[in-house]
Amino acid sequence: MENQNNFADQFSVQEVIRLSNSPAGRQLIDLLRRQDSSSFQSAMKSACAGQYQDAKQIIEKLLSDPEAQKLLKQLRG
Repeated sequence: MENQNNFADQFSVQEVIRLSNSPAGRQLIDLLRRQDSSSFQSAMKSACAGQYQDAKQIIEKLLSDPEAQKLLKQLRG
């Protein structure tokens, strides 16, 4: 399995917004919400509070799912 840490570190805020609006990005967000909505909400709250390391740790756990990995590959192009 690829290391998803590099994925998050590669993108600016504008790129994250663009990717989240793409079909694969929307599918990934949907998947993360379905997997564990309370963890996803916790990650979003942490990010909004400026606790990016906490948010990143939560999201990294969610991204370890094989379906999430497939969508990440699509986002990478």
